[in-house]
Amino acid sequence: MAPSISELEAPDDSGSDAFRRFRFQAHVAFPFCLQGATGQDVTAVICEHFEDLMVEEPEALRFAQIKTRNLDYGPWRFKDLCRPNPGALVSLLRTHRAITGLEEQRRIIYEVRLEGVIDRRDPISKLLPGGEGADEQMARDLKKALKETHKLGIAEAREFLSRVLVRTVDTRETIAAKNLLALGALAGDRSVNELKRVYDHAIELICSAMEGKLGKDEWPTVLFEADDSDEERAARLAAKTLDKPRLKEVFEPLLGDDVPAISATDLEAFEGDTALVRKLRIAGAGDQLIEQARKLRATATRRELEFRSSDLSGSAEANFVDLDERLLTVAVAIGEIHKAEDAPAPAVFNDLLERLEQAAPQYDPRSLFGRDAMTMMGGVCELSDECRFGWGRDA
Repeated sequence: MAPSISELEAPDDSGSDAFRRFRFQAHVAFPFCLQGATGQDVTAVICEHFEDLMVEEPEALRFAQIKTRNLDYGPWRFKDLCRPNPGALVSLLRTHRAITGLEEQRRIIYEVRLEGVIDRRDPISKLLPGGEGADEQMARDLKKALKETHKLGIAEAREFLSRVLVRTVDTRETIAAKNLLALGALAGDRSVNELKRVYDHAIELICSAMEGKLGKDEWPTVLFEADDSDEERAARLAAKTLDKPRLKEVFEPLLGDDVPAISATDLEAFEGDTALVRKLRIAGAGDQLIEQARKLRATATRRELEFRSSDLSGSAEANFVDLDERLLTVAVAIGEIHKAEDAPAPAVFNDLLERLEQAAPQYDPRSLFGRDAMTMMGGVCELSDECRFGWGRDA
C-alpha cells in the first residue's frame, strides 16, 4: 500500500498543452482558492497533477474534472461522461485506479464540473448534490461503455460511481462576473478596479500552477510531506500547489486579516442552481432560456458594480432602488398576465423584453444600464434571484 499520495505518480501530469482551456479552468478553480485563503474548508489546491484540480480539505480529497461545452450541443447527459475519449469519467477512473491502496482516512470524491446545463430528465441528475446517486443501470451503462477499452467490470463501476459527484458551473462568458460578485461580497466597498486587479492576479497565479511554473523554492508545507528520495516528484507537486500561505498573500491586499471565514456553503449562493434558475425552471423555462438569463444577470451585475465604483455623488444607491422598483413593476404586471398558463416563463420573458425595448427611457431614466433592454432584463433576473419576482409563479 502507498503511504501517501505524494509518493504516487500522477496518471496524467502534462499541464502545458491546453492553455486556452486552462483559462476557464482557472476561473472554475477561483472559488476554491478564495475559500482556501479565507476559511478552513480548503487546505490547498493542486492544479493539473491528479486531474484538472485536486482540492485538499480536512475531511476530504476532491479530484475534479472540468469539461467545457458549447450550448449548441445541448444539455449534458450521463452518456456524455461515459465516452471512452475524452469522457470525464475515463480520467477519473484512471485516478481511481492510481490511488488504490492509498493510506488515506479522508473521504475521496470524484467531481465532474460541467460548463452550462444538464438534462434534468437524464440519469446524470442523480449525481448532482442532494441526488440519490448512481443506480445499477448507470453502473451497467458505464461498464458497457468502457469494458473493451478500459477493462471495466461491474463491481469496480459500482464502487467508482459511488464517489462521483456532478456540478454545473457558469459559462465562459459569465463565470468571471460571478466570481467577482463573490469577491465583492467579501471585500465590502472596494472599487471594481481593485476587485479586478486582485482577481486577475489570482487567475494568473492559478494558470502558473496549471503549467507547473510556481516558484520551486517555495515547497508546500501543508499538503503532503515530500519524500526526500524522490525530489523530482516533490518539485513537480510544489510547482503546482497553491497552499494557504500563498493564497492569503494574493488576497490580503484586498481582504486584509479580518475577513470572516468563507465556507463552501457561503459560495453556493454564487454557483449552480440559484434562486433565479429554480424560479425559471418552476415557471417552465427550458435550459437555453435559463442559460441566457444567467448571462444577462451577470452582465447587469458587472454594469452595476462599474457604475457604483465610479459614483462620486453618493446617489447610486437611491438611483438603483428606483430602477429596481420600475423594473419590478413592469415585470410583475406582465407576470400577472401569463400566470394562468402552464409554463409562463417563456412568454413573460419575451413580452418583458419587448416592453423594455419599446420604452427604455421610461424604465431606465438615468441610464444606469445604458437604456439597454438586455441589461435591464439582467436587472430583472437579479430581482428574481433575490426572490422578488417569479416569472408568472409566486416569487
